[in-house]
Amino acid sequence: MDERQLQLRVGVMALATLLIAGILLVMFGELPRFGRGGYTVTIHLDSAPGLTKDTPILKSGIRIGRVSDVRFAYDKDKHEIVKVTAEIDGNRRLFKHDVCYVSRSVLGDTSLEFHRVGRPEEYTPLEDGAVLEGKVSQDPTGLMNALEQPIQTVQYTGQALADASASLKTAADKITVLVETNETAITETIAEARATLESVHRVADVADRLIGDEESQKQIREALNQLPGTLVQVKKTMDLAVANLENLQEFTGPLSEGAGERVEKIDNAVVQMDAVLTQLALFSEALNNRDSSLGRLVHDEELYFHLNRAAKNVDDLTRQMKPILADVRVFSDKIARHPGVVVRDAVRPGAGIK
Repeated sequence: MDERQLQLRVGVMALATLLIAGILLVMFGELPRFGRGGYTVTIHLDSAPGLTKDTPILKSGIRIGRVSDVRFAYDKDKHEIVKVTAEIDGNRRLFKHDVCYVSRSVLGDTSLEFHRVGRPEEYTPLEDGAVLEGKVSQDPTGLMNALEQPIQTVQYTGQALADASASLKTAADKITVLVETNETAITETIAEARATLESVHRVADVADRLIGDEESQKQIREALNQLPGTLVQVKKTMDLAVANLENLQEFTGPLSEGAGERVEKIDNAVVQMDAVLTQLALFSEALNNRDSSLGRLVHDEELYFHLNRAAKNVDDLTRQMKPILADVRVFSDKIARHPGVVVRDAVRPGAGIK
């Protein structure tokens, strides 16, 4: 074997050694987070049987990290506990509702397992440096751990049902108090609603009889057929009304031009009417006053009889004056016709005519 072949074999051996060392590092978890980042979670346990550095951390059976440190610590009550530092891969998420268990298989392998509990809408991701309280599983086969999550889910659902039942009871109590307090008003409202429904039922019966009647249906159809003509007549009427309004505007236009003078005349007429009404009021007041002349004339019976007798005397005097006036008329006629006869009769009076 020459020196060149020896160097080649040594190089192949060194390369194989490096590859095997890298594979072993990856398999035993020394470089699981290389290039991927991650975050740290602290878990408090009462005990940590079998937990050591590099113990795998599982969630739903999938490896999500490893234990980086296990040591003693003290809680807030100064009780001794085990503090476990877990390094979680950056692409894996843990939530506040997740529960951590220390589990041991039948073969004695120990792991740290997380189980999901609660509803998805309540999941809150854990931040770097978060602290959780863990538990030690007493089930070496892992069967109880598998059943504990459904049991906790059922317990959570039962609690939710209990809360809902309490809320329903509170609402029922409030409704009972409301009904007892407003029982009279509710009874009256129900009675009014019943009366309203009866009225609606009667109206519906009347409408059913009206619409169901063949004669009514015939009249409705005729009315619908006449509706277009009626609309045409209405349009013609509206056009005529618009034309009349335009004519009225032409008529009232000239009136508005001399409106000032007309208003002034109307105002003067109102003033004169007011004066006349004032005089009529004074006349009425004097007429109603027994001490005034008009009042005495109206209310004094003796004066009335005197005036009545005077009127009667005037009437008698008028009848007596009629023959005298007739003679005067004859005499004046004769004077006008034959003035000489009057002179002659004055010189030589004759027998006369009476």
